[in-house]
Amino acid sequence: MHAVMPGSEAARLELFGGFRLTSATGADIAVSSRKNRALLAILALAPGCTASRDQLVPLLWGDRGEQQARNSLRQALVALRRDLAAIEPSPLVLQDDRVKLDLARFSIDVVAFRDLAAAGNWSAAAELYRGTLLAGLNPSGEAFEDWLRLQRDLVIGKAVTVLEQLAAEQRGEARIATAKRLLALDPLREASHRALMSAYHEAGETALALKQYEACRDMLKRELGVAAAQATEELRRAIAIAKDTPQPVAPAPQRAQHARPSIAVLPFTSLGAPADQQFLCDGIVSDIILALSRFRSLAVIARPSSFAFRDSPLGIAEIGTKLGANYLVTGSLRTLGKRVQFSVELIDVGTQAVVWAQNYARELAEIFALQDEVVRTIAATLTDQVELDIATRAAHKHPGSVAVYDLGMRGLQHQQRTTRKDTPLAIDYLERAIALDPSYSEAYGWLSIALLLKWQFDYDRPALDRAIKVAQQGVELDPYSARCHMMLGYCLLTAGDRVRGETHGRRALALNPGDAYITAQFSLIEAYKGRPDECLRYLDAAQALNPYPPAWHEEFHSVAAFVAGRYEDARIGFENAPDTYWDKLYLLACNGHLGLREEADTLLAWFRAQFSKLPLIEAARMEPFWREEDRARLVEGIEKAIALTRGGTVVRLERR
Repeated sequence: MHAVMPGSEAARLELFGGFRLTSATGADIAVSSRKNRALLAILALAPGCTASRDQLVPLLWGDRGEQQARNSLRQALVALRRDLAAIEPSPLVLQDDRVKLDLARFSIDVVAFRDLAAAGNWSAAAELYRGTLLAGLNPSGEAFEDWLRLQRDLVIGKAVTVLEQLAAEQRGEARIATAKRLLALDPLREASHRALMSAYHEAGETALALKQYEACRDMLKRELGVAAAQATEELRRAIAIAKDTPQPVAPAPQRAQHARPSIAVLPFTSLGAPADQQFLCDGIVSDIILALSRFRSLAVIARPSSFAFRDSPLGIAEIGTKLGANYLVTGSLRTLGKRVQFSVELIDVGTQAVVWAQNYARELAEIFALQDEVVRTIAATLTDQVELDIATRAAHKHPGSVAVYDLGMRGLQHQQRTTRKDTPLAIDYLERAIALDPSYSEAYGWLSIALLLKWQFDYDRPALDRAIKVAQQGVELDPYSARCHMMLGYCLLTAGDRVRGETHGRRALALNPGDAYITAQFSLIEAYKGRPDECLRYLDAAQALNPYPPAWHEEFHSVAAFVAGRYEDARIGFENAPDTYWDKLYLLACNGHLGLREEADTLLAWFRAQFSKLPLIEAARMEPFWREEDRARLVEGIEKAIALTRGGTVVRLERR
């Protein structure tokens, strides 16, 4: 996608710092209402500047009935076309169910900014970034607010990269000015403080560099309750040494570009504790993995792969090689009454040397604060670019007591088994944890997935409705919980709310791009959008973080294969999936497309035994595909399977 660049003979749409539309001659073009300005902005920022009516309606008129909302969209498009009458030919193109902006008629600052950044033209991109995206444009509605929040996060992330790269190319006052702009984007970002310290130092302003360190140190303590990272302390020492050394100040060396260090946290050993205490030990390790994965500078191996090596006889080098990890974390936990002893080692796989080790003895009630300390220390030891601001603001909110935590871990264990027998046990444990501590946000996310499984095992619509409500509660309790956002997105997607489902999925990725679970879950959205190759790309990325992935990865591979029309590949994956109506629905469609009469007959008999009142065709039409051709592929496969049996008679099962 390429936007007409500013200065060319085209209308100009500026979204940075507010909303302004001008003609090619520079005259302002008024857009009649906030809704229409929001509509134009959504189209401008959509891939290819194109969106379907199904995507636009819930973003701006989700509080209205379907017919009323669609009428509102039609009226808005008529009014918007009238507003844009000064631009000829009209840049607003209506194609069947899709609405598109003709980029040949517009210069859009945000699109141009993205293009310039992708091309590495840091100076021109930085010049275009003039402030908060769509500042002051806040039409009411949760869906639009979520969309706008996500767009702003994405733009700020890109702006950080642009200004960092530009500062590295500059010298003197220009570099200082750019570093100040970088810091203004997020004053809590420690790496930005270091950039300004380096800019001052390179310009010979040593006193200002040290003063900036003090401002950074004080801010971290006041706002986040943490000490400055090792990289910040080392930079301060280097500047202080240079200050006392009578020699010219050399330009700050640029950091070598390396792949992200990868780390695996192996199961800790529970020493001399009751068997039940292993839940606590495993839960602590799981939380360390989750917290470390929030650091964008690290590639963190997922829990299932790390835990596959519990009690393994293999050595450090072999485990590290199999997991693709540069570093391993090992440890042990021993409880003595109300006291806990906790030891941790960080090991370099290549040299097998212990990089860092620490022993702790604390009150059991302090275990959660101890986890945070371990995470910060490991991260600071591994890399000088760890974004502590993200980890702290997005920090997992710990439950109020070890008893609550134990219930949560038991519930999570049953939920992850994804069986009909384990699902009600997971729901019970998680409900008990929430009853004891209603602020335990992560438990809401896990409970929502357990309820979603109940929906899939029993075709229980109230369970799906409750899953959405519970996941929403988790997001409200902790807006920075990536898992809660992902689970809410998954539940909404299952219920057919594609736009909000994708919005929360992308929010989860933005909050925690290093989480294998989130990355894998997002792949399903790409499959439903009719992009099987992108689905597989996300699954591959998830498997790089989790070399021993859970079985449901295969289900998502199968959905991608089905969308791509590779029915035999899809059938093999769905045959090995759990006995949920969802998996069997796709398997039945595969059998229909492949003409497998005996298999189709067996599966229809299974549906009648397990889901006697499940409306197969209607259930297929409910699948949240973006493209009608993909929905038709599923419906057609089921109809073919039904026609293969009973002498070709199409069976319509009774609606529940």
